Amino acid sequence: MFVFTKSGRERNGQMSNGLAAAQLPRKQKTFFQKIKSQPILQLMVLPGIIWFLVFSYVPMFGLVIVLQRFDPFKGYLNSPFIGLENFKTLFADESFWSSLRNSIGLSSYKLVLSFFLPIVFALLMNEVRISWFKKGVQTLSYLPHFISYVVIAGIFTYVFDRRGIFTDLTMFFGAKEPNVGVLMDPGKFWFTMAWVDIWKSLGWWSTIYLAAITGISPELYEAAIVDGAGRFRRIWYITLPSIKSTVAIITIMNISAMLSGGIMGSNFNQSLLFGNALNRGTSEVLDAYTLRMGLGLGRFSFAAASGLLQSIVALLLFGTANFLSGKLTDSKLI
Repeated sequence: MFVFTKSGRERNGQMSNGLAAAQLPRKQKTFFQKIKSQPILQLMVLPGIIWFLVFSYVPMFGLVIVLQRFDPFKGYLNSPFIGLENFKTLFADESFWSSLRNSIGLSSYKLVLSFFLPIVFALLMNEVRISWFKKGVQTLSYLPHFISYVVIAGIFTYVFDRRGIFTDLTMFFGAKEPNVGVLMDPGKFWFTMAWVDIWKSLGWWSTIYLAAITGISPELYEAAIVDGAGRFRRIWYITLPSIKSTVAIITIMNISAMLSGGIMGSNFNQSLLFGNALNRGTSEVLDAYTLRMGLGLGRFSFAAASGLLQSIVALLLFGTANFLSGKLTDSKLI
């Protein structure tokens, strides 16, 4: 029986070829190949895709009315074409610029509060070691998220009304005149609504940050403790850098929503429910302005032009925030 062995040079050559083949990048699957390899998963997301197509993309064909003086009885084909006249009227309308300023101002207040306070609250909750106390505080902070803004508006209107509980308390502690009503003062509307929103959403955002903190490896904290790092140093050098991607993504979402519904849609709810004739100068945001022009006054083409401009600016804000986040933190949505 003969045994044939290869020389060392041949064996080394085969090994090097095998390593070279292993180091070659695998051929990336195309989009359709990925769909074909995941039929069950694609069927699961199919209802969501259909929903977006029907309610988000198909209605975009109706944007043609921004170039028309749209008449519902004549339809798209027979309504008179007026070009960019709606945009010229929009830019000349002082109420449009006022609502734009209100949208940016109110969202900026909320953006600052929603950036810092949920992170601080999550860090504090993460340091609590009494289980029942931690769960209780988390539950209480999370509950307002499930309360409708209609209910919240009723509660705060009752509390801060001129004849509400807040006025009674100030009179009890020595105020000589009744409170004029916080919700009636246009100068306090942004500040008040920002705190109402953070009260409602603090538990929600902090839960997301707590989930990100939970994913941090305990070995990092153990190594830091061995090196003599205190609690604040561990938070600054381990916790915060580890959740920066989560912070970046949430900030991008909030910035992109500054004009398209405000901070996750709360601006429109607050403007509609808390706004009144006395505070309209600071309470009417772009969404409320578009609704008033479209359904209130029947200026459908004008309202469509306002909504289109609002969406374009929101897209620019999203792109800018996404680009800056990718450059500064290596985390972005797209």
